[in-house]
Amino acid sequence: MKKSILSLMALGLISVACTPTDDILDDFQVHISPTFYKYVVEIDVEDLTDPETPINGTVNVSLSGPDADAIYNIDGTKNFKVNFGTLQLMVSKEAEPTPSNPLDFKVSFEANGYKKTELSFSIAEEDYYIADNARMLNLGNLPSSIGNTSANGSIDPNTNQLAQPLVVNAGSADSLAKIKLTVPTDVKFLDADGNEIVGKRGGTGLNVNILSLSDTSEAAQAAFPNGTGLIQIVQNEDGTIDTLLLDHAGTFDINMDLDGTPVRAFSGGKTTGGVAARIPIDPDATNEEFNRAYQEGDSVSLLSLSEGDNAWVEDDRSYVVKKDPVTSELYFEPTLEHLSYYRRKSRKKFKPVKYYLGVGAYYTPGVSANSGSISGSIRATYEKTSRSGKVRRRHVNLRGNFGPDFRRNRAKRYASYAQDVPVFQPQSGISSSAFNFSTETYTYGKFEYRVLKMVPKNQPVSIGYRLYCGSSNTLVSPPAGVKMYYRKHNSGAPFAHLYTFTNENLSTTYATFPALEKNEFYDFQARFNDVQKDTMNVQVVDGRIYDVIMPDRACNSLGL
Repeated sequence: MKKSILSLMALGLISVACTPTDDILDDFQVHISPTFYKYVVEIDVEDLTDPETPINGTVNVSLSGPDADAIYNIDGTKNFKVNFGTLQLMVSKEAEPTPSNPLDFKVSFEANGYKKTELSFSIAEEDYYIADNARMLNLGNLPSSIGNTSANGSIDPNTNQLAQPLVVNAGSADSLAKIKLTVPTDVKFLDADGNEIVGKRGGTGLNVNILSLSDTSEAAQAAFPNGTGLIQIVQNEDGTIDTLLLDHAGTFDINMDLDGTPVRAFSGGKTTGGVAARIPIDPDATNEEFNRAYQEGDSVSLLSLSEGDNAWVEDDRSYVVKKDPVTSELYFEPTLEHLSYYRRKSRKKFKPVKYYLGVGAYYTPGVSANSGSISGSIRATYEKTSRSGKVRRRHVNLRGNFGPDFRRNRAKRYASYAQDVPVFQPQSGISSSAFNFSTETYTYGKFEYRVLKMVPKNQPVSIGYRLYCGSSNTLVSPPAGVKMYYRKHNSGAPFAHLYTFTNENLSTTYATFPALEKNEFYDFQARFNDVQKDTMNVQVVDGRIYDVIMPDRACNSLGL
């Protein structure tokens, strides 16, 4: 079994505040039994451009995939809601994963004015706590590295085709991602089932929208599918999949609808019908096959990711690189036969040597006993120097609980075609003013990990708690999914996430953690689903055990 010693039993702190214990725990009592569920998935939903800005309006949540039926809201219903900027999910007890049968599902987030965001999850046995971020792109507040272009063409009601060719020039404001589409008049438009879409008289016609991502920027990378930046799942020729660290290239999310019905493909399927595209090649791009810049006469291929798919698929064709006689710009001209994300790739028959890289992190206070963990996020940046001397960066976000052994955390493995150097940059919750950082290398199988070690500059405080029913003197646990937040008393600062209770740490009652200072006074906040409890002005004393007596009616509901 996995074991994780975690950093804060903050639920115990609320017992010393003015609010009666009975009131604090009252709303949690129906889920107080840790046997109700074991597995928790926690997704923070935020604005990609400005994470501090709440998502406007209602965020609609839907689940899909082979095991979606096994996933419930944290309150045990199918009423999926984002509360306090977080969606909390749990696995029904009768459908828990086994060693050979992980649970696979996808979570979709939609809100007015934002691009639809989807995250894929796979819960393996003992993955009791999975944390992630859904960073939604505000289409009305785009960074300069992302362009949003729309166009419209009228449909001839007699032929159900465009009255004249529709040419769309799209690109990002920084001009690092450009594409030209030409929709001809001799194609018909097909829906997801392959049926022809019939236009309506007086309808809106053919509506085209292209998001152009110049993924040399971190913001554009954050807008990539699955929220994983240039770390993407790619299907190999034999049907197997790899997690690859993609090279830089312009990426385009191309969507069309005919009178409101989404277009997925064109007449002729993948044999004759299609839309002509012209995609320039970044003059700084490297042809890895020959280890030089691209030249006229070289070949490239395409990667595409269709809506609902988990993996990018390589196009069966390769395309010749051409040179514009006037501007000397290099470009290629693929024919797009279906609509999805598209990006350039090396020619199909070129199989580069893969170097396998990974990132991880762990926290230690420098002592072996009660070493604890810390909740937060780090950013790993893979740096690569181009042929012209420019430094290109590929970003990775890791979020969760970082414990005394990074191998026991939920580490993801990343594969790359180029042997870049990972550079770590701590983010919110793990401040350089409170920690010393160093990097280490660890080899596991064919993967070489660069691991970030976090050591607090000051000895962290150690506290504990006891949560029990007084009548029977029986120790019990808080429910998995309770989230704790903190801030210094009277500071006026926003509450910062401190800890999430999961099945792995419910039995841990004494630990150390670096986030709080000894003998300081703090405000604490407990959140569970849509319930929030604030507890103000609590003094943190090193070595103290905080007792929490559960109310009788909660103990009675447990049979204790």
